[in-house]
Amino acid sequence: MSTTSQKEFLFRIPKKLYNKDLQIMMDYLRYKKATQKSKASRLSIEKLVNEVRKIRKEVHQASRFL
Repeated sequence: MSTTSQKEFLFRIPKKLYNKDLQIMMDYLRYKKATQKSKASRLSIEKLVNEVRKIRKEVHQASRFL
């Protein structure tokens, strides 16, 4: 691990160690960075997620018959 600035780290990980758990951790860190200044409430996020899931389900069901 090396430091590229006071607020940034560079990790070098052998390809053989890359797995699903590491990808989940990297996704979580990207999420934390992207949402660090968000003022969205937990309730509004859950509402948005539910709306997206509903639309995706409808699109998926409609595309099954094409």
